[in-house]
Order: sequence, then C-alpha cells, then structure tokens
Amino acid sequence: MANGEWKRAKRPRYWVDKSEVLNRLAPPTDEEHQALAAGSLTAVECLRRQRERAPKWLLGFRDITNATNERTAIFSFLPRVGVGNNAPLLLLAINEAALQLALLGNLNSFVFDFCARQKIGGTHMNFFLVEQIPVLPPAFYTSEGLAFVVPRVLELVYTAEDMRPLAEALANCEWRIASGGGSDGAPHSPFAIPHSPYRWNEDRRAQLRAELDAWFARAYGVTRKQLRYILDPADLTPRELENMLDPWEEVADPLDPAGYAARCQASDFPGETFRVLKEKELAKFGEYRTRRLVLAAWDKLPAP
Repeated sequence: MANGEWKRAKRPRYWVDKSEVLNRLAPPTDEEHQALAAGSLTAVECLRRQRERAPKWLLGFRDITNATNERTAIFSFLPRVGVGNNAPLLLLAINEAALQLALLGNLNSFVFDFCARQKIGGTHMNFFLVEQIPVLPPAFYTSEGLAFVVPRVLELVYTAEDMRPLAEALANCEWRIASGGGSDGAPHSPFAIPHSPYRWNEDRRAQLRAELDAWFARAYGVTRKQLRYILDPADLTPRELENMLDPWEEVADPLDPAGYAARCQASDFPGETFRVLKEKELAKFGEYRTRRLVLAAWDKLPAP
C-alpha cells in the first residue's frame, strides 16, 4: 500500500494489546501463574494456551439506545477485540456455533425488539433490562428450525474476514442439537458455507431479516394480527384492536397497499411501535418495506 493510500485508510483511534484481551477472556489459571513464576512456562506459551481457551468471537450489544429509535435492541457478533463500556458483552456458556447464531437471530428479531421497547425507560440498555426480556432457550430449536435460521443469520454476519472463525467453527462442528430438553438430536440439513465472506447486498439482507423476523414471531406464538400490530398499530382496524388476544382479522389481505394506506389514514390509535423505521423507509423506498417483506415472509411459512 502506498503512503498516500495508507493515510486515507481507516484506522482505529485506540489500540488494545491482544494480551489484555486474552487476560480478560481467558485469564491464566493458578497452575499457569505458578509455572510462570517458577520459569517452567514462558509468557509466549501461556498466551498460546489463552488463545486456545478464549472464545474466537464475541457477542455484544449497543448500550446507548432509546425506545423511539429505529431499532432499540442491536446485537452483533464481534471479532475477538477489546471493546468499551458502551458495547457490553454476553459471554455464552453454549459453545456450539449453530445455537449461538440462532440466539443472535432471536436477539435481533422484531418481536424481541418490541419486548425491549416496553422495558427501556431511558437511553441505556442495561444488563438488568436485557435479563428481563424473554429469549427462546436452546432446547426450543429443532433440526428443521436451525436449518432455517442458521444459514440466514450466518449470511448476515459473515461479511468480513475477521468473522471467518465463526464460519469455520460452524463448518467443523457436527452441527447437532444436544440431546434432551425437548430437542430432537437429529443432524441438520447441510448447507454450503463459503470460503470467502458473503457479499453485502442491501436488498438480499432485507429479505433475510424479514424471513427471520417472521420465523421468530411464529416461534414466540405471535399471531399475524399481533405481528401487524408490532410492525404498525395503525394497520389494524378498530374492531381488530378490541381484542388483541383474538387472532380474528377483519382485513383479508394486509399486503394490499391501497387498503393499508386507507387504514393508516383513518387510524386514530394513540400508540406507536417502529415509527422512525417506517418514516425512514417511506422517505427512501416510498413504502414501509420492512412491513411488506415480513408479512409476505409470514404467509410463506408452513402452518404451525
């Protein structure tokens, strides 16, 4: 790289020594401390052991948020790097890459975000709030469920070389649900894991997110009417709003754009859910694209 190109390259403002990261994620054991003091273990060998024990990637979430933002709950896998206090980390007891990918899909779903918005009262998504939000347990996922969720989440997160360890872990593991707890223990349907990261395609990513949002809404037991409410309460008629626990819908085709526009125009419902997202998409696409994609994906899911 030429000097001029190097000056224009994006560089981090701060550097954290990788030994500091490893000391937090996988600190030396008592035996290793004793061996280091006795000189029978070198610092280089100790770091190598720590690298082997430490997670190859991290799961963090955005602390600074608000219930009126485009999205409130933003979770992501990160490379094994040092992070600040505004990116809290979840250190998982489950090491299987497939189940971690399923968890990430759950944490970024619309239904999870809707629950988070009922809890957030300020501008911080603290741990005590995250712990109150319902999450699907590992035993919930069947082989068919993971076969649907895992490839889609992987395509959304494996977009850079520094996330290659995640893809390699998924390719190398048996990709099998642990037995017991209601899981079936059957091997999952294989899918091709590319050697290189997935290309970033906004339209493709929007479709994948919509399919995941629809799947997780169904997994939480949400009806289509409730999903319509989560996406936009103005979509529901006054009769539909009378009893949200009743799955009955007065609207035959929620995807009809003229009908949706008419309902929004006539609605006097005082609440809102994802207004900022809706307004941004109306300005950018001329429609509430996420709503259309999620409801279309819902209709394609097999009946429960």
